[in-house]
Amino acid sequence: MDGVSGLVVNDTSEGLADAALRLLRHPETREALGKAAYQRAHEEFRLDRQAEAVEEFYQEMIRLGKRK
Repeated sequence: MDGVSGLVVNDTSEGLADAALRLLRHPETREALGKAAYQRAHEEFRLDRQAEAVEEFYQEMIRLGKRK
């Protein structure tokens, strides 16, 4: 999420350089983005959540297969 847990940059070397310089020049921003990114990854990509998502996917495929 741009400006919350990371930065979205233009797909150019200048865009990447600008973002890197912003983070180098603003340690408070760098720290806040890092903490938010860690929290987001911890909440959204936990093993139990990923296992649930895979199970739900397969259950839906089974349900759709039974319609035929």
